[in-house]
Parts: sequence; C-alpha cells; structure tokens
Amino acid sequence: MDRTIQSRLTVISPNYGTCQDTSAALYVVKNGVRDDEIIFLALKSITRDRSMMFFSESVADEDAEFRFWAITTSKEINSLDLRDHLDYLIGCIEESKAVLEMLLKIKNIKIWIQGNWYSKYGDGGPAIWPEQSRRIAKLNLPLRFYFSFSMVEDEDLVEIGEE
Repeated sequence: MDRTIQSRLTVISPNYGTCQDTSAALYVVKNGVRDDEIIFLALKSITRDRSMMFFSESVADEDAEFRFWAITTSKEINSLDLRDHLDYLIGCIEESKAVLEMLLKIKNIKIWIQGNWYSKYGDGGPAIWPEQSRRIAKLNLPLRFYFSFSMVEDEDLVEIGEE
C-alpha cells in the first residue's frame, strides 16, 4: 500500500489528531468449550513471537457457554492511526492464512476483525483505505468498529435558553 497518497481524505499519521487511543483485534467466539485447544494454538500461531496481547474469557448464560478469544495490537503498535494497527494485524493473519481457513471451518464459530477507536475530543473517526478493505475481504472476515467518544464535562454544558 502506498502510504504517501496525498489525494486521500486523511493521510496516514501515527499522530492522528482526533484520536486518543486505538487498536485492532481479531476476535473469535465459540459456542461451547469443544475445540478450545485447537483455537488457542491457532491464535498463538498467528501471533508468533510478537508481543501482541492475547486474552480469553468464558461466558455462560442459561442457554449456552461461550468462549471469547482475541489478539490485539494495543501494546504492539505505537500509533494513533487505526490503519497502522489494521495493516499490522491483517499482515499477521495473512501470514497464517491456512490457520484462519482451518478456524473458519469449526462449527459454531464467529470470527471478525475489530477496529477500536477512542476519540480525543468527542468527534472525528478513523478512515480505512480501499487497499485495507480489499485485504480484509480476501480473508473473508467482517470488519467491525467500536467507537468511544469523550464525555463533555458538566461545566462545559449550557442549557438552552441560558444567556
């Protein structure tokens, strides 16, 4: 991907002005606890020896038990531009495409890439370039976003009709 394209709405910048924090993650959710070891080893192989954060959690309700796994770039990439995080994560997954294809065949599994973006000023948002969208589509994974906007302090609020 040519990171110097100037005709794009926003150029790639590790100091993305409206972002407080960002990361990208690969999430896996499985209904039931079968295949735990396979999924764990598969995700470990995607992270290789990188310092990507890896976490897992079980959640049970009255109908089923679910297991969540995620690998995230939050500690690996030092950039406030979500595109840097996505590029890194997508590259890791592309290097392990056979592992991903094996995961996608497991019954009752859900897998997606998620971009997490925390606003610095309560507005703005990330931009994703077509090249990244094409790479994600080739992996046959959906891209989901989580946005968080800063709350305005009470003293900055003005009631309508106040002079």
